[in-house]
Amino acid sequence: VYELFGHTAIRVQSAEPEFDIVFNYGIFSFNAPHFLYRFTKGETDYRLDISEFRDFILMYAARNSAVTEQELDLSPEEKTALFQALLINSRPENCVYRYNFLFDNCSSRAKDMILRHIDGKVVFYDPAQPFTFRQLIHRYTGRNRWLTFGIDLALGSPLDRPATYQQEMFLPIQLKNAFEPAQIEKEGGEKKTLVRAT
Repeated sequence: VYELFGHTAIRVQSAEPEFDIVFNYGIFSFNAPHFLYRFTKGETDYRLDISEFRDFILMYAARNSAVTEQELDLSPEEKTALFQALLINSRPENCVYRYNFLFDNCSSRAKDMILRHIDGKVVFYDPAQPFTFRQLIHRYTGRNRWLTFGIDLALGSPLDRPATYQQEMFLPIQLKNAFEPAQIEKEGGEKKTLVRAT
């Protein structure tokens, strides 16, 4: 279930000092009782973990999963601010959070951390074609009737609310697609793309 919707993490590389690490907001205990029910209800505690990139990517290679990387076009100051914030967030006293499937997950945490540390406003290309949370989720669960039924039952009528474009980014693929054409608008009107390369 937790793999069905994809995943988002933040990779940080440095040449001096040399390191290549991943900040991953998607860590949870497999031993948590009633996981599926708690997962859909947003009653699971997740945490931010740091791992070596080579270890992180090996997990995806082992299960033959695709991985897409978007290199962000951030200034050295923005990169430093984001990195420092991630380090603070990864401390034992800060790293655990109450996971919420729709509003506080690996994708929304990564998005919020990135947007919070950009000097300027990120302008998204909003297609202005709102979908409900249910429509978005059913794109992924459509073939699995029991999972679709379970999520519909557990989350109920709030799924029928239209999601704003930024709320849609709780899904990693939606976040990737939104970041791709997004632009950073500086105070003086200067614009540049958020994503340097994919």
